Amino acid sequence: METTNASPSIPQPVLTRVRVIFSKTGPLIYTGALDLQKIWERVLRRAKLNVAYTQGFNPGPRINLASAIPLGISGEHELADFWFNDPPDLTVFCDQVNRAAPAGLQAISAEVVSLSTPALQTRMDTAEYRSSLLSAEQYIHVREAVQCLLAADNLPRERRGKPYDLRPLILDLKIVPEGDGGRLEMSLASREGATGRADEVLSALELDPSEVSIARTKLLLKPDSRVVK
Repeated sequence: METTNASPSIPQPVLTRVRVIFSKTGPLIYTGALDLQKIWERVLRRAKLNVAYTQGFNPGPRINLASAIPLGISGEHELADFWFNDPPDLTVFCDQVNRAAPAGLQAISAEVVSLSTPALQTRMDTAEYRSSLLSAEQYIHVREAVQCLLAADNLPRERRGKPYDLRPLILDLKIVPEGDGGRLEMSLASREGATGRADEVLSALELDPSEVSIARTKLLLKPDSRVVK
């Protein structure tokens, strides 16, 4: 009986997963999450970093952004994971990226993380924000408005035609004096299905989001729970 030898399986590359802290400022604050992912793909290609691609009919770069940021808000401490076919040299990684990056995108630090670590989106917990400097008049108004907002039992809002309560999504909110005015600092829930928006907090305080700029200063993750195989 004639036997047919099975085709040898193609060995899969051993990937390296790198977590990057980066900032998104300047003109890039008006770039959405999908466009930002495309920008990162071009940057990695220009930096000659061998990013891994997904399998299937429409392969794409293995890039995982922690949390989309609303248009018009800058990010000072954003998080993203990248998978590489070849382990990059982390001692020069940020320099490589920054030389290839457009204005407004800057890699701050990079570290290797376990391939089994859950996706960043599933570990998101809290986002911290800071406002631009408020005028003396705005400061006086907001100082009282913050106390009223925090004392409220609920803050009914609507997003995409669906009602929700903003109040439980506000974990911390304070006004910090500076000069003749001050800055708002807020900590908002940023979990799957429960995300507070900084611009909606401004509206709840009767501030015009078009007159007060906001920066997302930090993303905080839930403790890592390893994937059990």
